[in-house]
Amino acid sequence: MKKNLHILILITALLNSNILPGTDLHIVPSVKKAVAGSGKFYLQGSVIVLSPDLIDRESLAVTQFGEFIKERSGHVPAVSFSAKPASRVIIFNAGQDGERVPVPDEKAGPGSRESYRINISQDKIIVDARSGAGLFYALKTLKQMIEADDKGFYIPEAEIEDYPSLAFRGVMMDFSHGGLLTEEEIKRQIDFLSEWKLNQYYFYNEVSIEMKGYPLINYNACYSQEQIKRIISYARERHIDVIPFVEFYGHLHELLRLEKYADLGIGRYGHDLDPRKPGVQAILNDWIKQYVELFPGPFIHIGFDETWETERLKMTDPSINPRELYLKQLNFVASALQNYGRKVMVWTDISRNYPDIIAEFPRDIVPVIWEYSDNPASIEKWLVPVRKENLPFFIQSAVDSWGNVYPAADYSFANMDNCLNACRTEKAEGYITSVWTDAVQPLLRNTWLFMAYGCAGAWQDLPPDRAGFIKDYCNVMYQGNVDLMVNAFKKMAESEDWLAK
Repeated sequence: MKKNLHILILITALLNSNILPGTDLHIVPSVKKAVAGSGKFYLQGSVIVLSPDLIDRESLAVTQFGEFIKERSGHVPAVSFSAKPASRVIIFNAGQDGERVPVPDEKAGPGSRESYRINISQDKIIVDARSGAGLFYALKTLKQMIEADDKGFYIPEAEIEDYPSLAFRGVMMDFSHGGLLTEEEIKRQIDFLSEWKLNQYYFYNEVSIEMKGYPLINYNACYSQEQIKRIISYARERHIDVIPFVEFYGHLHELLRLEKYADLGIGRYGHDLDPRKPGVQAILNDWIKQYVELFPGPFIHIGFDETWETERLKMTDPSINPRELYLKQLNFVASALQNYGRKVMVWTDISRNYPDIIAEFPRDIVPVIWEYSDNPASIEKWLVPVRKENLPFFIQSAVDSWGNVYPAADYSFANMDNCLNACRTEKAEGYITSVWTDAVQPLLRNTWLFMAYGCAGAWQDLPPDRAGFIKDYCNVMYQGNVDLMVNAFKKMAESEDWLAK
């Protein structure tokens, strides 16, 4: 109980922050079911009611919600363990169904771990969730519902039922090219993405995470293991799993260009490891051990894309069998990680050259289709081999920002819509939006609108309506400047179209 009192004192202190006036908000992503009433629950004088155990588990969600009410309305809601007579109450109920972050057998749909219900009347708001994650998402929805009239700030009467359409909703951020984001900026991204009900944050890394015992790699330009631990902890508070996305075959020039490690490549100072060399397994066994100790979550993505160098060198060296080497390396890496209890994810573009190779993938591995085209038909060639093997799979789209000052808006939206539609029609397990930083050092905050679009689309039954989404997004992000910002995004997209021409 003493711990509970300390948390109550902390929340009360945090709620006494500066007042920021707000405007009407719309819900993004859209909820599954909503029945509107005619009444209004006014926030002034309201009390948040929850159990001591829930305030222990979800102090961040409760605190953030109270802070937002303070910023929007000027009212500091009291926090109580019981409803007082004649008080207007906001009651939080959340079970302990499942883990804090998604696990491999995660389910979507009504009654799932992340589902919630909200019942709003004139004198009471009741939030019922299956888990802390469901409560966290319910409060994100309530925040966007706050409106104002001449009597004050209120939440309109309604009954809401909501749940995700896809169990796994992720963003992959590239941390291997260009200048590395600061730890603070990564946390800011995580806060932003949590607003749109994302639950996976993929940390794409070639050699930009510190590996103990390898001081030459990315000297003085990588994330320390202590930084990674802090980022993981920060994200877990927001029900987001930070997942290592590591290249264990190709894309390793930053390792192989060093004289000390050059002999491990299939081409000297090249890009692809040579699975025939014992030194490759020795290093990767060490790296794998460090990664699984550093990242506590169940998932790891091992890359295995674009092993072009191996394909090219077979033209001059008949001893090179790219298909055989690929399967040798894949089986070794997958087996090593599965021995640690990890769920292994792998890209499938190798099927372009070997359409039947997925039949020989290790069992219990998760194929991830990546397709960055705006052509709806382009994804079919990747779906066919995965569909044939009847494997659970993910689909990964991209924000086209790697060659631009501002993302190619129509192209990016079309690519995300195509991938989201395929996720639904083909019953994919999850969806990932890619943000790459190679070719240029992009202005990454320009990609935030598009990341939010992907997150919303993965939660909703259908991809968002683009024009409506941008306006709703601006309602959430730019209170008081909605029309200005809608026009700004339109002009930025038009400018990029002209630059591309």
